[in-house]
Amino acid sequence: MPDSIIRRFIVEADGGSRGNPGVAGYGALILDRETGRVLAERAEPLGIASNNVAEYSGLIAGLALALRLAGVQPVDVEARMDSKLVVEQMSGRWKIKHEDMRRLAQDAKQLAAQILEAGGTCRFSWIPRERNTKADRLSNLAMDGQSIDRLVPQDDTPQDDTPRDDTVQDDTAQDADVQTSNHTSKPHERSPPAPLAVRPGLQTRASGSGSYWPATV
Repeated sequence: MPDSIIRRFIVEADGGSRGNPGVAGYGALILDRETGRVLAERAEPLGIASNNVAEYSGLIAGLALALRLAGVQPVDVEARMDSKLVVEQMSGRWKIKHEDMRRLAQDAKQLAAQILEAGGTCRFSWIPRERNTKADRLSNLAMDGQSIDRLVPQDDTPQDDTPRDDTVQDDTAQDADVQTSNHTSKPHERSPPAPLAVRPGLQTRASGSGSYWPATV
């Protein structure tokens, strides 16, 4: 990790669709990796959308939130999701077949590129569903119609019980079927929140692979 890194964030993100496509929403939060404290939360309804659109929207919102908290400082970001599809596609190991998913993946990669440009690092990790309950709760609130966008006062923030530098479960421990409960459908209707602007041609790095790709899909 570069010596210039002064903050370390964990992004936890999720999204869901009741009907797939159906009423959809996403949730994302930022944890301080050193203390485990929640720093910020975001949730937003998406109208009618597929589960995959909602999950990518959660990742985009989480990365944008990390950039917002980091400001101009370099930051180490680990984005954790229980969606094997999104993690494998963002890590460059699985192809992206659908045009809607390519657009969303490019939006997320552009945000990751902006983190790198500022001198930080960004990687993507799969976690079991039971370790992603905070983001799942936020996405369900979004599907219920709630919008949340808040920074959490640190004196009121409960400690997270997730081990700080634990090893993320290996992807091979989960079946290759990328469908999670409630999900399997083509994206529909509303678009996710617009990402922050990124200069053309920037590159991002996949988690653990050391490989780079252009910020176009």
